[in-house]
Amino acid sequence: MIFKMLSKDFKNIIDRLYIVVPKVSVIPALHGVQIIADKENDTLSFRVSDLEAYITINANMRDVEIINGGKVIIDIDCIKKLFTVEGYVTYERKGESFSAANERKRNKIRCFPESQDDDMVNFPENPADDSVVMEIPNRKDFITVLENLAPCVSTVQSKPIYTGYNFNNGKYGIVAIDGFQALSFFNPWIVKDKTFNFVVPGIVCKQLKKIASNKTENSELKVCFTGRHVHFLGDDFLLTQRIIEGNFIDFQNVAEPEITGFTFMLNCSEFLKIAKEYAKHNKNSPTIHCVECCGKLATETHSADFQTADCMQVESGNITERFHIAFNAQYLVNILKVFKDTNTEIWGNKSINPWIFKNENYVGIVVPKRMELEDERYSESYIKESFGG
Repeated sequence: MIFKMLSKDFKNIIDRLYIVVPKVSVIPALHGVQIIADKENDTLSFRVSDLEAYITINANMRDVEIINGGKVIIDIDCIKKLFTVEGYVTYERKGESFSAANERKRNKIRCFPESQDDDMVNFPENPADDSVVMEIPNRKDFITVLENLAPCVSTVQSKPIYTGYNFNNGKYGIVAIDGFQALSFFNPWIVKDKTFNFVVPGIVCKQLKKIASNKTENSELKVCFTGRHVHFLGDDFLLTQRIIEGNFIDFQNVAEPEITGFTFMLNCSEFLKIAKEYAKHNKNSPTIHCVECCGKLATETHSADFQTADCMQVESGNITERFHIAFNAQYLVNILKVFKDTNTEIWGNKSINPWIFKNENYVGIVVPKRMELEDERYSESYIKESFGG
């Protein structure tokens, strides 16, 4: 195997692969990157896997020359030694050694024996054209949505189905929920007439962000579903993830409950600012109380070293008089930062039912905290006192 390419392109590809390589594995090849030079088809591919995710990145052949084809598996930690050889570099395999050389310098490392060239696990077949369920014109928009939903992905491994993102062709197309908070994105990228419903691990957000970090004019992304695997197909990469099996919650029942309460419109920028301040001053259990005050939404908190009250103007709608409810401020921050600078419809109530936040792109849900009667009395009197009521 001999091929030539720019060292910066070689390093960029390797850097993008680290996100999936397992630190420890009973299969030695999984701690390596497999390079496949196909002279006949003029392709140079780099592959890694951890048995849950599979990544293939194809080099841009405009700056690559394949002299002799072949395969090699290199321990991903050892491959860093080749990065010191810069410029237009010749990469060559001879037996159990792999080298990088230019006109002035040669650096050599060990590679897996030829007898182990096929020890890399079998990769799922490439997705067929008819398996595409979503077409995203700009993958940065897709990654931004996953980042917005990420705080609501559950970390409780006893319910693995909620440790990922649910993708479906229904009204609420991308959903993350952990039991105390939830966020859903109205998915505009669904391919017409496609039916699908699957859950991918929450780590896919970080994986895509890292793998798709190359700068390119073509930033399209296609999502393909083939039974047990989901494929994220970019311009020069393919990330395949095994789905999380199980029955995800019917989010429409959560987002549209049959409850009696009140609705009002609110610009969430001020609400977010207040929630952040509360969360900052009491990170272990940041409680924020919401109280009606003369038709406005008032908030307050009390702790040993922090005591404040704020009142927000309601844009439209009505707030029921004399309601009192408490939330975890960090959960509110996770939801409200998505609704920042937008007029948001809020569905509220006096009971322990969740509050629902909606704008044209997202639906967020926050479950309130139970309060002791003493807390209610203290908070209500404090609010009235703060606003001269």
